[in-house]
Amino acid sequence: MKYFPVTENVNDNDPANANEPANGLAAPLPRSPPRWLFSSPCPPPDPSRILPPMRRILLLTTLLLLPRLATASIIVPLSEPELVARSGTIVVGTVIRTHPIASASGMVLTRADVQVTRALRGARVGAVVTIEVPGGALPDGTAVAVSGAPKLRAGDMVFGFLERHGDAGRPLGLAFGLLAVRPVGAGDLRVFRNLDGLQLMPKDGAIASSRAYAIDGERLEDFAARIEQHVRAQVLPAAPSVPAARVTP
Repeated sequence: MKYFPVTENVNDNDPANANEPANGLAAPLPRSPPRWLFSSPCPPPDPSRILPPMRRILLLTTLLLLPRLATASIIVPLSEPELVARSGTIVVGTVIRTHPIASASGMVLTRADVQVTRALRGARVGAVVTIEVPGGALPDGTAVAVSGAPKLRAGDMVFGFLERHGDAGRPLGLAFGLLAVRPVGAGDLRVFRNLDGLQLMPKDGAIASSRAYAIDGERLEDFAARIEQHVRAQVLPAAPSVPAARVTP
């Protein structure tokens, strides 16, 4: 690598330069520190700025994940006891109707009226609670899709861990807290937690694998019994429950 100093031009007619040699044998000193030109596009590397191999691997991994993070909703995954502790209402029920709305802040939301078939906390069997999720399609054609948000339709069965927001309940962690219940085989009900569209990031900031939190066809009775144990074991006061909806025929 070669470096070439560049000096400032000096005006021989300037009185300030009267005592400086002008015979061409000696170049005048520059008025400011020389600027340097390089014979290659980049200056020599600074050893202190070279990333060690492990940091380079981590940086490359982060860059590869950026497209996925840009299209996913980031949530903090909760253990089952934490999920129960945060939920004011825990129910199994069937969606009887859905209706999209635009909130006062301009958000597009879908509200689903769910008839409770099994109440684990904050509701009673036969009551109707309203579940609110982001996204949906308004009658004027405005449609919004939110990564990781549950898409509810009439007839769907759900297992909801709900946090109260006004007169509705919102599932904790979008689809993380609203699980699908589907019959498998001869009426055997199974629970599914689909984490597509969600990026799990625990409290320590690391990126977690969804395999530890996904549920793929666990028997409803087994899952509900385990959640009921967490409810009974909880000693702290429960979060506010979701009020029963006023449903008109």
